[in-house]
Amino acid sequence: MAGVPPLAYLHDWRMRLAAHAPAHRGVPVGQVGLNVGYASESSFSTAFKRAFGTT
Repeated sequence: MAGVPPLAYLHDWRMRLAAHAPAHRGVPVGQVGLNVGYASESSFSTAFKRAFGTT
C-alpha cells in the first residue's frame, strides 16, 4: 500500500521520528536511537548519517 518495501518504509519512518526528536523534546542522540529501535548509538548514527548526510 505504501509503494515501498516494508524495510524501506520502516527505515524512513524511524529516520523521520529521529530527525524531529532532538529539536522538539531535547532528547540526547543516543536515547533517540534507542527510542526508534536501534540497538546501539553507533548503528543509529551510521543509519542517520546515511539517510541525511550529516550527524
